[in-house]
Amino acid sequence: MAPTTFTPDMSLLEELHLPIVYQNGEPAAVVVDIRLFQALIDRLEELEDRELLSNPEIIAQLEAARADHLAGRVVSYEDALKLLGLESEL
Repeated sequence: MAPTTFTPDMSLLEELHLPIVYQNGEPAAVVVDIRLFQALIDRLEELEDRELLSNPEIIAQLEAARADHLAGRVVSYEDALKLLGLESEL
């Protein structure tokens, strides 16, 4: 399988005034302020949450898990290990 080629959007990087690190004449990395990095991570997590919460299958699984919890059909981590004979993992 041939390696995939990534082509960065250089105009966006230049527009954002992000320092670009080159290796062998090719863009290899971008230096990002820690606040921008954290904002990007926060946004990615928000988008992941939205995607998960818009998936009907995942919603159904969450609802089933909640129903099990409310009905008392759950065990603690420690009890689960004991039930599986894995007490040594405690």
